[in-house]
Amino acid sequence: MDRGHGDDAQGVALAPPYGDALVERGAFGVVQLGGAKGADLRELVGREYLAVGTSVHSGDYRARTANGQSGVFSVGPAAPGSNEYTLDQVRHRDFYIDLRAARRTPGVGAWLDTARPTYVIPGRYPNNPTPPLALGRAIVVHLHTVRASVPLPPTE
Repeated sequence: MDRGHGDDAQGVALAPPYGDALVERGAFGVVQLGGAKGADLRELVGREYLAVGTSVHSGDYRARTANGQSGVFSVGPAAPGSNEYTLDQVRHRDFYIDLRAARRTPGVGAWLDTARPTYVIPGRYPNNPTPPLALGRAIVVHLHTVRASVPLPPTE
């Protein structure tokens, strides 16, 4: 991020799905923000903010329930008409795509700007309702099948 200080320093921000602390590391040191999400990051970073989404056809993921218990939950296969279903029609099983430039192709821009059901792997389970999202201004990492993460043992 260039904050107008005459440098071209790039920063990276990481936000875990559970809403725990966000840590941003950039040219200006480390900033820790509790519970920051996309809207907060967009406000903090401004026009340079870019969300990178993950699309999943099917598999398992780790999340917390409303009572705070961690568990492994399954999703899929993707429902016809959803963003994940359409992305899974690409011949590559796993890929990433920058859809921002694709909108210049006639007919594609309207499709990309139409909100469709999108399964968002949540930090909390269950994920209801499935939000409609448009992919027109996104970079998407599509994974055909995922497996739940395995927690690391506590360090001493």
